[in-house]
Amino acid sequence: MQTITKNCEDYQGTPNVTSVSSGLEALNKEITIVKIGDDNFDQTFEIVSTNPYTVKLTEVFSNLKKSVEGIFEFGLADINPKNISIATAGKSALVELNTNHLEKIIKTYEDGNIKSYSYKLAIQATDIENARNIAALLKQTIEQLK
Repeated sequence: MQTITKNCEDYQGTPNVTSVSSGLEALNKEITIVKIGDDNFDQTFEIVSTNPYTVKLTEVFSNLKKSVEGIFEFGLADINPKNISIATAGKSALVELNTNHLEKIIKTYEDGNIKSYSYKLAIQATDIENARNIAALLKQTIEQLK
């Protein structure tokens, strides 16, 4: 019973974003390295420009056999906050994003080579709670832009 009470006291709840910059800082802290078995996803989230807000997600996937770097560059205002969802597959939890009107405007690079533009993106999460926090932060940060 004491453990449950302690966990409830430690629970931070859903993050609350007061500005775009505070939301981006919180996202930067939430999006981290994810390990699933032998697979590692080393993710970084950074701001490219602030007018308009353009961000870059770099994901390096590695396991015992290979390593692949993916870079996704997109404008925050281009993401549809109503289409941000959480998906699970096996042991992994993902936050899935889509652009407004499913326009292919997310710049995609794989191992430094330009790939075709995309309308969707998935961010790896360490667990369901981390995925909920990332999704909530993204929704609130995008709403601050409007």
